[in-house]
Amino acid sequence: MKPQGPGWSWDDYSYYYAAERSPFPIFGNVVQVFGSASDLKFVPQAFEKELLVDSLGANLKRDKSKNQFRYNPETWKTRDTLYKPFITSDTLFARLLKQQIRQPVKMEEQPLELPWEVLYTHQEELLYKALLQDSDNGIAEALLAMISQSHFEKMDIQKTIDTLQNQWSTWLPDPLEWVDGSGISRYNMVTPRTLIAVLKKIHQRVGWQKIQTYFPKSGVSGTLTAYPNLKNVYAKTGTLRHNHNLSGYWESPKGNKYAFSIMVNHYTDSTREIREGITRTIATLSEKTKLKSITRLLISLVLKDYLAFIFPNTKNTGKNLNSIRFCPAFDSYFFCKVSATL
Repeated sequence: MKPQGPGWSWDDYSYYYAAERSPFPIFGNVVQVFGSASDLKFVPQAFEKELLVDSLGANLKRDKSKNQFRYNPETWKTRDTLYKPFITSDTLFARLLKQQIRQPVKMEEQPLELPWEVLYTHQEELLYKALLQDSDNGIAEALLAMISQSHFEKMDIQKTIDTLQNQWSTWLPDPLEWVDGSGISRYNMVTPRTLIAVLKKIHQRVGWQKIQTYFPKSGVSGTLTAYPNLKNVYAKTGTLRHNHNLSGYWESPKGNKYAFSIMVNHYTDSTREIREGITRTIATLSEKTKLKSITRLLISLVLKDYLAFIFPNTKNTGKNLNSIRFCPAFDSYFFCKVSATL
C-alpha cells in the first residue's frame, strides 16, 4: 500500500487530513502537539526529540522528507491540539507499538503462518460519527484497506474499488471515478445523481433514526456548525480548494424526508458565500414545499458558462429569472424524496 493515494496534493503532507496510509495505522499516523511555547508536549512522546526551534519558520511544520518538526516559539499561540502527520515505516510502527504496550515487538522479514483471529469492537456508532462528523480521512482509508484484506487477503485498494463498482453497477445511475477511501484526491469524480442513489440506499439500510445519530446536524455538529441558519438538515460536506459540496438529508416542514446533493465546483468567491447560497437554496425549497408537494426535483440551470442558483451578494450576470441571481460555478443539485413522514 502506497502512503499517499493517487492524485493527493504533494504539499498537503503536513496537514492532518492527509495522514499517510499504512497497513496498521498507529496513533492515526499523526503526532498530537500541545502545550506552551516553552513546554511543548508530543503524543506519541517519541517525537519530542525530533523537535527543532526555527525562529524564522512557521508555527509548527514537519520536514517533507523526514520526521523532524520545527516550530517558532515567537509565533506559537495555539491553545488547541495540533495534529501533524508523520512518515510511516515498519520499523517506526514496531518501535511505537513496543513503547505503547510495554511488550517486546519483533519484526520478521518472512511471512509467518499465524492463527489470526478477528476482533469485533461493536462500536459502529463511534466509528461512523468519527467518519462523518469528525471527517476523519484516516478511518475512511483504513476501512477501504480492511475491506480489501477481508475479501482478498491483501490490501489491494484498486482491486477492491473495481470489485465494489462492479457489485454496485446494478443500482448506481452513473459510472464512478474513484481512487481512494478519503476522497481527497482530485481524480475522484461522482455525480449528484449517484450520491442520491447512495443516500437512498443508506436510508433503506439503517433508517431515519440512525441517520440522525450518525450524520452531522445543521448548526449543531461536525462541519455543519458552519451552517447556523440551515434547518432540519443531516448531511456531510466535502471541501477542497475552490470546491464545496453538501450531500445528505433534509426534513421538510411537512415532515417528508428528502435526499439531496449540491455540488459547487471551481468557484473563486469565499466558501462562506457558497454556504450562504446553499442555505438560501434549501430555504427556498422549504417555502415551496409548503405550497406544493415535491416528489422529485432536478434543477440544473445553464446560462452560457454559468451553472448556478441563488447566491447572495454576487454580481448579477445580466439575466434574471424570477428575481433569482446567478453566479458562476454552482454546478448542479438534485433532490429526491426518500420517504413520507416516518
